[in-house]
Amino acid sequence: MLGSEHHLIAKVRLADLFFVWKQRTNQAVFNRIGMKHVDFVVCDASHGTAKAKEYDAFVDQVFAAA
Repeated sequence: MLGSEHHLIAKVRLADLFFVWKQRTNQAVFNRIGMKHVDFVVCDASHGTAKAKEYDAFVDQVFAAA
């Protein structure tokens, strides 16, 4: 339903979506979003750059080795 241009990712931590400035907060504040999840996220991800392709190749090697 999403097509090849989008990816559906399940159970994503809020801390993986939002950056918390450590200078303005403490660990307790970070934990409030660090332990919370959303059901899913729809991403428009582009992996066309040379750096992204290199990263993807490395990740593929890690999974192949496992």
